[in-house]
Amino acid sequence: MENSMPLVSVVVPCYNHEYYVEKTIESIINQTYKNIELIVIDDGSKDNSVKVIQELADKYDFTFIHRPNKGLSATLNEGIKLSKGKYFCVCASDDYYALDKIEKQVAFMEENNEFGMCYGKVIEFNNESLKKRNKTNYKTGMIFDNLFLQDFSCPAVTVMVKQKVFKDIGFFDENLAIEDWDMWLRIAYSYKIGFLDEYIAYYRLHDNNFHKQSDKIYENQKKILSKWINNKLYNEAIMKVNESYFVSLSIYNKIKAIKFLIMNFFQIKKSFLFVKGLIKLIIPTKR
Repeated sequence: MENSMPLVSVVVPCYNHEYYVEKTIESIINQTYKNIELIVIDDGSKDNSVKVIQELADKYDFTFIHRPNKGLSATLNEGIKLSKGKYFCVCASDDYYALDKIEKQVAFMEENNEFGMCYGKVIEFNNESLKKRNKTNYKTGMIFDNLFLQDFSCPAVTVMVKQKVFKDIGFFDENLAIEDWDMWLRIAYSYKIGFLDEYIAYYRLHDNNFHKQSDKIYENQKKILSKWINNKLYNEAIMKVNESYFVSLSIYNKIKAIKFLIMNFFQIKKSFLFVKGLIKLIIPTKR
C-alpha cells in the first residue's frame, strides 16, 4: 500500500550540527507517511556531525553524502538532482518535522493538483521553550505580490514542492544567501501555492544571530529584488526592505542607523514599523 503512494524526497543539509541532527533525522524516519526517500548531505562539517550521521545511516539505511564545503544552495541543488520523488522537501539539520507533516502535505497536494508548492505554520523553539508563530495573514493561490512585498513568509522547513517545478524554473541561486525567498518568488510567479493551516514543523531560534547577519540579509534582499526591477511593485518592495534594515540598525548600530536614515529617507516606507524604529533609535538600548 505504501508504495502506491507518491514518493517524497527529503533532503537534510548539515553543517556543524552534531547536537541537533539526530533529532532532525529521526523526525523524518518516524513520519506517519512511509514512502520517503531521505538524503542527508554533510557540507564539510568540522565537528562530529559526520560520525553522528553515519551511525544513523547504518541504523536506518538512508543515503548519506559527506564532502568538502560548497555552501547551502549548492547542497540543496545537489539534493534536488539526486531526488527521485514526486515531491521534494528540505529540513535544516537544526530543525525538525511534526510526525504527520508529510502525510498531511501529500494529501493536500494530491487533492490540489494545480498547486506547485505548499507550506504551513511553524512552532519556534530554543533550548528553553516552544512558541507557536501566530500570524493570520498567510496567503494561498497566486500569491507572488504578497511574497514580493514580504507581507508574510513561507517557513522553509514547512515547504513541499512538486519536483517537476524545478525542471520548469531551475535550481536554487548559488550566488545568494537568502536562497529560499528567491526560490519561493520564482515558484509563486508561475504556480499557485497552497497553505495548510496546521503546525507541521519546528524551527530553531538561535539567540542573537539576526543582527550579526543584518547587513548580509539586506544586501541579498536587494539582489533578489533586482531580478524583478521592472515589476510594478519593485519600488514599494525596496522601501519595505530599507525600512526593515533601518529598524534593525536602530537596535544594534544607532550611528549607522542615523547615516542610513539621512541617505535613504525618501526610499523608506513610513509605516508603524518605521515609527518603532525611530523610537528605538532615540531610546538608549538596555544592556
